[in-house]
Amino acid sequence: MKILFFIMLLFVVSLYSAEIPKYEIRPHVSGVVFEDKYFLDNGHFYGIDFAKGFGDKFMLNLSLNRTTLDYNSKSSVDDFYLFGLNGEYYYYEKGNIQSYITAGVSYLAIDEKPADESDLLGFNYGVGAKYLINEDVGLYTEVKHLTTFQKNENQFVYTFGVLIPFGYESPVQREAPALLALVHEEETTEKLLYPNDDDRDGVVNKNDKCPNSNLDYEVNNDGCTITYPLHVKFEFDSSVLKSSSMKVIKDFAIFMDEPVKLNIEIQGHSDTQGSLEYNQRLSERRAEAVYNALIAEGIDKERMQYVGYGETQLLIIENDIKENFAENRRVQILILKSE
Repeated sequence: MKILFFIMLLFVVSLYSAEIPKYEIRPHVSGVVFEDKYFLDNGHFYGIDFAKGFGDKFMLNLSLNRTTLDYNSKSSVDDFYLFGLNGEYYYYEKGNIQSYITAGVSYLAIDEKPADESDLLGFNYGVGAKYLINEDVGLYTEVKHLTTFQKNENQFVYTFGVLIPFGYESPVQREAPALLALVHEEETTEKLLYPNDDDRDGVVNKNDKCPNSNLDYEVNNDGCTITYPLHVKFEFDSSVLKSSSMKVIKDFAIFMDEPVKLNIEIQGHSDTQGSLEYNQRLSERRAEAVYNALIAEGIDKERMQYVGYGETQLLIIENDIKENFAENRRVQILILKSE
C-alpha cells in the first residue's frame, strides 16, 4: 500500500491555479486500517474539518475526529480520537473538480488503553479530490498514510465527506465600464465643447454609427469602440492557454508597442454550458490568463486591465453545434483611451 501512495503523490499532472475559498467546513466519515498487527481493530469514525485558504493554491486544515474502537485482544471498546493539522496544495482544476496533495502532523489518542501502549504522534500525507456541486456545497474524498514517530506504526485513513465553502474572493478586476451621467447644469457647457456630438467621442452625430460610445474606449471613424479580435480559444471548461495561442499573444504584445503604446482591456467570455455563476468566474480566469501571458511578454501591467462577462455576450448563437460553443469560449481586446 505504501507504493500505491507514492505513485499517487507523484501523479501531479499540472500546476493550474485553482479557485479556492477563504474558508471551508467539511463534515465527514472516515475509516482507519492498521497495516501491522496492532492492539486496535480497524474501524470508522466521524469528524469535521475546518480549513482556511491562502492565495489560490493553499489551504490549512484542522481535523477533529472521534469514534469507539474494539481492542483486538478483548471485547471492550473505548473512545478513540484522531486530530490532524495539514497543509493542502491544489495542483489541478478542471471544471467542478479540484485535486490536491496534503501533508501534516497527526495525533491518535485513546481514553483507556493497555499499559504498554501510548498515544501516538505522527506524520501523515496523502491525496484528495473535490467535486463542487455549486458555490455553496460540494463533495470530497481523501486517502492518507499515517506513520507514528514512537513505533513507526502505519495506518491508512480514507475519508468521504461534504464540503461547505464560503468567502470566495474574485480575481483583481474592474467592473464593466458604465456611461458617465451628465447633470442638467452641465448640458449647455458640454454642447459648446462637443457641438453635434452627443456622446462626446469626437465623431459628430450624423457620422456616428454608435451614438452611445463609452468614454473609456477609443473609437474609430464611425464612432464605434475599437475591438481587437484576439484569436485565442479555450478548451471546454478550461482557462489554460493552448500552446498554439502563445504566438498570437507574442504578436499582439508587439502590436501593443508599435507604432504607439496602447492601453487595453482584456475581456473574457464563456459558452452557455454550466451555471451563470461558474461561467462568470471561468471567463474571469480566461481574461486573467491572457493578462498574465502579456505580462510575461514584457507588457507593463499598469497598461492593462481585465474583466469577465461570462455567457452574457455570446458571439454566436450556439444551437447545440459544437463549433459554435467553441467560438464563444474566447478573449477579445478593447483599446482604452490614453491618459
